[in-house]
Amino acid sequence: MNNENRNIVIIGGGFSGSTLAINLACDKSLADYNIYIVEKNHEIPKGLAYSTNTNLHLLNVPVKNMSAFSDKPDDFLNYCHEKWDRRLDLKELGNYYLPRAFYADYLKDKMNYAKSQFANIKIVQAQAKDILVKANQYYDVILDNNETLQAQFVVLAVGNIAYGNPRIANSDYFKSPTYVQNPWNMRYLSSLDPNKPVLIMGTAQTAIDIALVLNDHGLKAPIYMLSRHGYMSQPHTLAATKVMCSGHDAGLNIDNLDRNILKAFKQVRQAIKRNHDWRLVIDSLRSFTQKYWASLDISQKKRFARHIQVIWDIHRHRLAMGVANDVKRLLDAGQIKILKGRIINIEEEGLMAKVTYRRRGENTNSQLDVSYVFNCTGPNFNLKTLDNELLRNLNVSGFICPHEFGVSVKTSNIYNIVDASDKVLDNVYIMGSILKPQLFETVAVPELRNEVKEIADKIISQVKNNYSVSIKKA
Repeated sequence: MNNENRNIVIIGGGFSGSTLAINLACDKSLADYNIYIVEKNHEIPKGLAYSTNTNLHLLNVPVKNMSAFSDKPDDFLNYCHEKWDRRLDLKELGNYYLPRAFYADYLKDKMNYAKSQFANIKIVQAQAKDILVKANQYYDVILDNNETLQAQFVVLAVGNIAYGNPRIANSDYFKSPTYVQNPWNMRYLSSLDPNKPVLIMGTAQTAIDIALVLNDHGLKAPIYMLSRHGYMSQPHTLAATKVMCSGHDAGLNIDNLDRNILKAFKQVRQAIKRNHDWRLVIDSLRSFTQKYWASLDISQKKRFARHIQVIWDIHRHRLAMGVANDVKRLLDAGQIKILKGRIINIEEEGLMAKVTYRRRGENTNSQLDVSYVFNCTGPNFNLKTLDNELLRNLNVSGFICPHEFGVSVKTSNIYNIVDASDKVLDNVYIMGSILKPQLFETVAVPELRNEVKEIADKIISQVKNNYSVSIKKA
């Protein structure tokens, strides 16, 4: 292999892409490799997840479990003890849920230190548009600034893709200034009328985050939150948080959990009755959830997505206690109003949007007049409809192809891209929440940091093997 091109290109500068770069740079075998992080839309290493500037948005995982590095489990805890509050006992501090903005500072400090120690980390403020296969397992990463990065290794760490638009009769509405597809682009706050109601599509964590921002910014009018079932994320408790890392035996394990997903769900419900606190049961499954998911056939995975996913998500991905208290306050005051149903159509009328929706279980439509409609329905990983130029182009060219689940990307050995001709691209990896069909648990830091370590180890191993081969040839 030609040794002149020693470039690793990481597309995406959020948590996964940035910590992968740090892991790679720390390995001496990659000292003469350039490690490029390609990111245009977000500040490195905050990404979308940690770009918030308000302390209203708290981590939903306690401090003790939020280290960015799998081989340094107390890294964030020690950082918090130094930077947050030295007076707190480490064990007590470990159970805290701190602001996401503070976690962004932690990641930024880690990246700044890595860049000061390793000159081979290079930031490219651009957007990757395409990847072309070249000779000898090399790749050209095409950027939107008319530059091309040649790479021996490419890692797609694209994070959460923009939320897909709902199906409505009037698709032209999505061009309206009253529609906010990306609620984290908060330019709308400058024109927010505090006395006019808004609609948030979704009732899970992102929807709750946006509701809190709107209220904090002075919105007094109703905040309507609409989803098919109207389920909201459940809160953590201090008692369950204290047990989270020490473990709890709920009587379920990888061997006795049924491979029929509906029967397994009944087993979980029975365990909850025995153990009283459902949080302890859900958390006890986490140590083997990915292995269990991998053992299911595709029909059982699809059955889970149809019947259980929504219920699982609101119990598995919980709210920090402070956030839950804020939500309860707004619910009790009547400002947050939960609607169960689906949107039929939206029309722009002057400076307002007229939303037609159908309540769950009813045959007639209802209407709302709102100043904004926020899309908080969750990331879109359907390759046919997603709002990501790179993945769209790669799908059209056959560089990637859909996973059999119907969304996401087909891979081999979890992380290696498989192209449309069923060829495994050994030097091209993908990671993050887009791998949900493969990994199931691939959203939170405790899982993402393990993905980072595994991909870093694979790349380092490949480099060392190629080096040993070149020595033998010489």
